[in-house]
Amino acid sequence: MDKKKSNKFDTLQVMEKRIEYLLGARLREKDRITRAVQTQDRLRQKYSVSEEWQSTSEIRRWRDKQPFISFKELQLKLKKERSNQDTRSQ
Repeated sequence: MDKKKSNKFDTLQVMEKRIEYLLGARLREKDRITRAVQTQDRLRQKYSVSEEWQSTSEIRRWRDKQPFISFKELQLKLKKERSNQDTRSQ
């Protein structure tokens, strides 16, 4: 009889410890997220962005500068590079 009570108590203690670990892990994760957000805010305040600047137009401009390669051309280019590497290694 006494053994069953101690087992129930042990199980209860184990469950309490597990809950403490889980809650502690959640709190640590929240702390990390909070610190990351604070760092982002601090960096954002450091560097002001002009109201004229628009990210979509910048991305479009960057993409327009890149040469367009079709999927077929890319496959051929990779195949050629692989064959060049194979001939060099021999």
